[in-house]
Amino acid sequence: NEAYTFTANVEGTRPLSYKWDFGGGANPNKSSGVSSHQSAVVTLTNTPGNYSATLIVTNAYGEDSYPFTLTIQDR
Repeated sequence: NEAYTFTANVEGTRPLSYKWDFGGGANPNKSSGVSSHQSAVVTLTNTPGNYSATLIVTNAYGEDSYPFTLTIQDR
């Protein structure tokens, strides 16, 4: 139950919007909507495993999806 900050480092024509999905590995698990904030502060789950997470970044020209694996290790 530790809080972590995830920060997107994406280049593109501004303004950029961000939507996070942590695949069940964090709380909150998903962004409540599209946000102008490139960072998300979440509390990681206590259940070890690999979670399929995604960041979607949108601007006036479209969107890109950035999948990543969130790994929670047993202590």
